[in-house]
Amino acid sequence: MITEVETFHLREAELMGSALFHPHLFQLLSLSFQPLPKGTLIDPMPPTYLCQRCTACCRWPGFVRVTQEEIQEIASFLKMDEDLFIQDYTRLRPNRGGLALIDQENGACFFLSGNDCSIQAVKPQQCKDFPNSWNFPGWRDLCKAIELPVRDTA
Repeated sequence: MITEVETFHLREAELMGSALFHPHLFQLLSLSFQPLPKGTLIDPMPPTYLCQRCTACCRWPGFVRVTQEEIQEIASFLKMDEDLFIQDYTRLRPNRGGLALIDQENGACFFLSGNDCSIQAVKPQQCKDFPNSWNFPGWRDLCKAIELPVRDTA
């Protein structure tokens, strides 16, 4: 049976023979493949949440990034010209890092109407990803998303 250390050294030898090998890469690999101390506990997968459309994330001030494809989809959904949509419903993100949807005066998303998203069918990926891929400090106190049970993959 090959040990973890032997496996590492075999991989190291493969890389050294590769045109892609670089001495700094070896140093990085050496650091990243250190065996864990005996008894070290590894954190389980973070929980996954099912959105309940409570709109707490829509009310949090910030930037909802939109890509060119998302702009096209939203403008089409709203039956608008893309240039007009950009002019009326987006703003430049800090450091000119792209566009974001504009906010209402209270900081909520412009497309939040009561407790409904008026562009739900074509909402940006950033909105779809909350709270599993990103969230904000204190989100759990506001958001009604339901934690899903962890599936046994064994």
